[in-house]
Amino acid sequence: IRDWRRTRSIPLRSKLIAITMIVVSLGTSITFFVPIREVKILLAVIGLAVIGYIARIPLRKPGE
Repeated sequence: IRDWRRTRSIPLRSKLIAITMIVVSLGTSITFFVPIREVKILLAVIGLAVIGYIARIPLRKPGE
């Protein structure tokens, strides 16, 4: 948390892990656990919005 407050950026590895976890968890939920099509669409839209937000966060440069 201190690093985020200091640099307002995240390492590439953290960004990739976060996006991968979102895709895997929402993909699994949409595919296997949610039977209602509208809810599947809503989950996909929310997931894309969160991924877009994470993708816009600047990367931390090595050594910061």
